[in-house]
Amino acid sequence: MNKEVNEIHGFKCFNKGLTTRYNDKLEIGKIYESNGTPIFQHNGFHICERMEDTLRYFDAFDGEVDICRVIGYPPFHDYYDEYYGYYDMYSCQKILLTELLTRDEIIKEADKMNELRFRRFLSLYRLNDDELRMFVKKYKDNQYVLSHLIYFYADKNIYKKISEGESYEKMAKKFVKKLK
Repeated sequence: MNKEVNEIHGFKCFNKGLTTRYNDKLEIGKIYESNGTPIFQHNGFHICERMEDTLRYFDAFDGEVDICRVIGYPPFHDYYDEYYGYYDMYSCQKILLTELLTRDEIIKEADKMNELRFRRFLSLYRLNDDELRMFVKKYKDNQYVLSHLIYFYADKNIYKKISEGESYEKMAKKFVKKLK
């Protein structure tokens, strides 16, 4: 890391029950320490500054996950994936799970995201019908977000159909009407 920091605040995703990908069960309010030098994707506790980036590592679209607010402690290893646009991800020597987010809190976090971040979240997290209606109402005039919503919740062929001349507006109206 270029900057001198004592802690990093971010998010960490788990399988349901605060279980890691390696079947370790963690608890809120406890500090955990890893052995060895933190190296992203190899050693240490991985956290992301943006909630949606944590979903890259867990199947939250078809499965259930837990997302926590966490604090990571040094030493840190930072990681940036320029190709896919993932930034501000870290492997930390120590981690403290401070809060397990409820589904409502996850949706409130998503509601604060800019369009690019929300589209990433949308591709990785399964919305229920009420949440879907809420975001369709919010983004009804945003072709890019609404196209993503249609793709993930109604028609995986939307982009092909648009390229073949089908009217995006017609497909969007049909999708919005179906949700009311």
